[in-house]
Amino acid sequence: LMSAAGHGDDYVRCDWLLTAGVDVDAAFARNNERPTLTATDGWTALMCAAEHGDVRRVDVLLAAGADFDAATTDGWTSLMCAVEYGDVRRVDALLAAGADVSAAAKDGGTALIDAAGYFGDVEKVSALLAAGANVHAACTNGHTSLMCAVWRGDVRRVDALLAAGTNMNATGTFGRTVLMMTMVAADTGDVQRDVLDALLAAGTDVNDTDADWWTVLMMVEVWLGDVDV
Repeated sequence: LMSAAGHGDDYVRCDWLLTAGVDVDAAFARNNERPTLTATDGWTALMCAAEHGDVRRVDVLLAAGADFDAATTDGWTSLMCAVEYGDVRRVDALLAAGADVSAAAKDGGTALIDAAGYFGDVEKVSALLAAGANVHAACTNGHTSLMCAVWRGDVRRVDALLAAGTNMNATGTFGRTVLMMTMVAADTGDVQRDVLDALLAAGTDVNDTDADWWTVLMMVEVWLGDVDV
């Protein structure tokens, strides 16, 4: 069932296997993204469908009573899988079924933090916020969804999170604020001026210091030397 849910292009096989009595919530371990019967780390068919399948396979499994809030040993849920690797339709299907929008993995990560970060987009962020996602949640290293959005340089994600009331002055690794992260991200590229302008317009504190007593202006002068910034 896990293979049918996550691989191939025929959702009918999922329906056939379920009709034949396969346990919709059977959990296995994955080896190179394939299930194995020798152990279990909690991966289910719904997680595979959310990650690699299409929305029809997600719908079939949900209709069969799949546990949408089941979690792996690392705390990953089907919603997190859909956010990081799927499209917004899979996210919407799981939210409509009642998936816990604020469930956290062992590292503190949530679906919203994932959506704001590397694999996400503004559509997923908006869907999760509309469903009541905790905009203040943080990973164990202190990183929030806003920090992830700033790191990605996507002003649309930043604007959505700011509008939802996220804490723009939260601190993460080394005591760095969201504004400081625009400088850290820019250390290997250009400053995302639209992101910087959005944070400044929202009223972020430009005088905060990190754990080493650096201010964002010091970072600009030492790392970038950009007078305009």
